[in-house]
This record gives sequence, C-alpha cells and structure tokens, in this order.
Amino acid sequence: MHNFPVPYENEVIYSLVARAGVHAGIISPKQLLDEVYGDRKVVATIDLPSHLQSIEKNLNNNPRFTSDQLIDKYTLFPAYTPFIHEKTRKKARDAMKASSKGAVHLSLGVAASRLKHINTIKYCPHCLKHQLKRHGEMYWERQWQYFGVDVCKHHGRLEVLKFNLAIHRHEYVTPGKQQLKEGGSLSKTKWEQMVAEEFLKLLTWSKPTYPSFEQWTKFYQSIAHDYGCNRRQQTNHEAVWDIVEQAVPKIWMTQKHVLPSTQDTSWLRAIFRKHRKSFSFIEHLIVVKSFLPAMSLTEAVIQASKIEIDSLSIVKHQVEEKERVDKDVLNGIRSKWHELVSSYGPKRARSQPNGGALYAWLYRHDRTWLLAKNRNYAVTLERNSQRVDWSQRDVELTNRLSTIVNKLTAFDHPKLTKNWLLSQLPHSSSIANNLYRLPLLLECINARSESTAQYQLRRLERAEKELRASGEEVKRWKLFRKAGLSKERITPEVERVIQQSSW
Repeated sequence: MHNFPVPYENEVIYSLVARAGVHAGIISPKQLLDEVYGDRKVVATIDLPSHLQSIEKNLNNNPRFTSDQLIDKYTLFPAYTPFIHEKTRKKARDAMKASSKGAVHLSLGVAASRLKHINTIKYCPHCLKHQLKRHGEMYWERQWQYFGVDVCKHHGRLEVLKFNLAIHRHEYVTPGKQQLKEGGSLSKTKWEQMVAEEFLKLLTWSKPTYPSFEQWTKFYQSIAHDYGCNRRQQTNHEAVWDIVEQAVPKIWMTQKHVLPSTQDTSWLRAIFRKHRKSFSFIEHLIVVKSFLPAMSLTEAVIQASKIEIDSLSIVKHQVEEKERVDKDVLNGIRSKWHELVSSYGPKRARSQPNGGALYAWLYRHDRTWLLAKNRNYAVTLERNSQRVDWSQRDVELTNRLSTIVNKLTAFDHPKLTKNWLLSQLPHSSSIANNLYRLPLLLECINARSESTAQYQLRRLERAEKELRASGEEVKRWKLFRKAGLSKERITPEVERVIQQSSW
C-alpha cells in the first residue's frame, strides 16, 4: 500500500491501519483489508493483532519497524511476556507475524482468562485533544486497551467507544469529533491510578526479563515465608487472603472478576503453589502490591528472574523418592494389577474394587511397566463397517436436497455454497466427512452451487425487478446500491454481462 503512515508512540496497530484507510480515502472495510493485507478475511484486532509481516512490508521494511519491534512497541504483547513460558512466547510471536487465526489469544490464555476479552475501544478525550493539536489527527493508544485499566495516567476516567469489535470484525475506525465533545470524568482512585502507571511501565519496559515458572513459584513461596503466611512447608492461604483483602479494594476486584474465592481452585491459592499455568498482569500486580507496596511489578519480575533454581537437586530428589519404594510392595501391587487386567482388560480393570487406586499408584511409581502390561491386554473392538447402506442414503439425501433447492424462490435466498447446501441436511457434519461415499449427493451439490459471478448476477436481477416494480428508472448506480454491490467487487464475468445489457 502506498503512503502507509508511520505509527505514533504507543499507537496500536489497529489504529495505524485505520489511519491508513483515512489517508487513502478508502471507505469499504474489505477494500482496506485488500490494500493492507491482501486478504479480505483478516479480523480487526486491537490487542494482539496478526499479519504483522504485511504491516512491515507496507512500511517499506524500515529497520525501525520490524515485525518484532511492532509487536513490542505497538501491541499489548509485552503485558503477557514476563508471565508465560519461553516456548509459548516464541510461538505467539511467530503467530502474530503471520496468520494466527486466533492462536495467539489461545496460547497466551486470553480466551480462557477470568478477565474479559476487550470487545470495545477505550480512550481519553483529553489525550485525543492533545494529539489533534500536536499531530493534526487522533489515534488509539495501547495503554488504554487492557481490561483492567480504567483511567488515563495523566487525566481521568477512560471513555468507551460505542463500537463492538466482535460485531464489526473486519472494520477499522478512527477517533472522531464526537469523542472530543465528551469531557471525560477526572475522578480516579489511587489504586486505579497505580494500575494505569504499572501497566504503562510494563508496556514500555526497555530491557524486559522473563522468569520461568519455577522462579515465579520460588518468588511467591519466599514472599509467603517472609510474611509468616506459611505452616511449615505449606502456605497459609487464609493469612494470604487477609493481607490481600486489606490492600486491594474489594469492589474493584469484583468488577474485574478477580475476587479470590474460598475454594481450593482459587487463583490466589494457585499462584502460591507450583506454577503450572500463567497468571495475568492484574493477578500478579494484586499479590505484589499487597505484600510489597513499595515495589513495582517490573522490579518484582527482575527479582524473580534472579532466583536460582537447582534443577539437578530436583531430579536427584525425584530419583531418591522412586528408590524408596519397597520392592516387595511393588511386586505385590504389580501382581494384583496383573490379575485384574488379565480378567477384565485395562479399561474395565480400573472400575473394579480398588482397581482405580492400583492404577494411580502404578502410574505414579512404575509407569513404564504399567503401560507395557496394559498394551499386552488391550482389547480390539470389532466394528461393523456395514451398518450404513451408503447407496440408499446417497439416493435419499440427493432427493431431499433437490426438493429443498427446488422450493427456493428465484431470488430470496443466500448464496448457494457447498456449506450452505450441506447445512440444509440433517447431520451435516457427518455427511461432509463421508461425501466420498455419496457420489450422487456430491454431484448434486456441485451442480447446484453458485459461483461468485452467478450470485452477483442473481442479486442484480433481483434489484432490476424491484426497481421496475416501483416504477424507477433502471440505472447502473441504482442497481449496484440496491443489490449491495460495488464496482470494486464485481467479477470480470459480471462486468461483461453488464456491458452487453441495457444496464
């Protein structure tokens, strides 16, 4: 794309693409996707966008704006990196550079997070006025776009744009005059101000460091020990909750869906145990500020990354634990499991009295022997592959689909794609997986399916019929508007038909 704009400081990629559309005078969202990405299916994402190699290419491969620099300086990715695995971090980066198809949000835990995924755009009216005065245009800044951030660091409460990203999945919007008219409330609490400052500090951290899960585990266990929140080798979770409850506003935690529960699965309990999954910026911030109010979250990340983990001692401890199992006990449990598995098979043996306990013990202490023994007694199920008469089903489904299509009116139905035709039949997913066994149905679907050109012609014919019925003059621009088409989307075949007709 020619004359692609350069991103401003802390501008999100979403805003950059939106400004590119304004600069080029592009109104159609799909045309903008074509120009920027060469792909009309790209979803407009404000926090963790993908296809960043295309953005890098549009910026003429400027060394200041490589894909990695775009990720670090113009997305919310730095808010997740200190709290995830190295493999996950690399995988997410690669996905953001190419076509991720939602993999980034899944791998970083955003899709399953307690924090709601943001489907709106937040902004500070006072900052927008400053941008307009300084740059002559406005843009969306990334420090506003996190769910847990409600206020601007310099001004007051953030406003929410009445624009749902989940509905307008392919559309990019820029700030307008309406956003300048809204004054924005200047009220904010000390806690909200601190959250905004800590989040911006994490986003703009010049030399980030990344602790491992083991280091995070040691860090929080040492905090619990230093503050007396432990019972010998275990954490006193009630004492931890008492400290958090006094430090963090309960109303705020409730609003952000991070109020710890009393259940054993609570995130506050899990963060003081062995880390097996990542925790969000908000959850780490709550714990750090509750116990160490003078320490910033970035300083806590640095301190956690400096903790030494003796991996050799861990392995040695595990080996010693296995060697402590008495051989007579091991042989006795093996023989009991052998009796069960030889009589009932591996699966049914676990449902027998004491079978589940034997399986669990062997899986923990003697897994190699257990899996080898189970393979020897694996039951092979004989399946009847002739349960379905595919020839008869082929004829029935073909007749049913033909009846459905024949009942359709000439114009008032969606595009007849393969997927749409299959969706009209019962158990469409199963049929789609077995189309190779249904040759008549497959031939019927191919014959009834519409190409893009056929679909466009049908829409134009319907528009012409409606115009003539209302007594209006049939003109090309009226036809296009009535049919919901544009000259950019018309296929060459349809263009030839239009030129040969009276349109």
